[in-house]
Amino acid sequence: PGRLAREPVDQIMAGTRYVGWRAAEVRGATRQRLMDAVSDIERMLQRMKPTGPGGFDFLLANGMPYLSDVNTGRFNGAHFPKLFVLTFIAPALLAQEADGGGGGRR
Repeated sequence: PGRLAREPVDQIMAGTRYVGWRAAEVRGATRQRLMDAVSDIERMLQRMKPTGPGGFDFLLANGMPYLSDVNTGRFNGAHFPKLFVLTFIAPALLAQEADGGGGGRR
């Protein structure tokens, strides 16, 4: 409960339609300000102890993050691809590492 993903992502939009996400391309001082804002949200969540899915959207303008949308109590578009990666891709990569990188073939 009350845990955020540490790595920010960029939402990919086609007009007003959400079509996916990618690793955020924010760097330097702007990235540090964004991560500071994420830390503030995490401290709030630690006190509130929410349960269930949710998300926080930030917009960046002139190097400053602005909290723009709070999605609580429901899955959002970013959850499904991240859950797919955690369920199917990450275990396969871990298995490949355990196998010495050979993917099960010797």
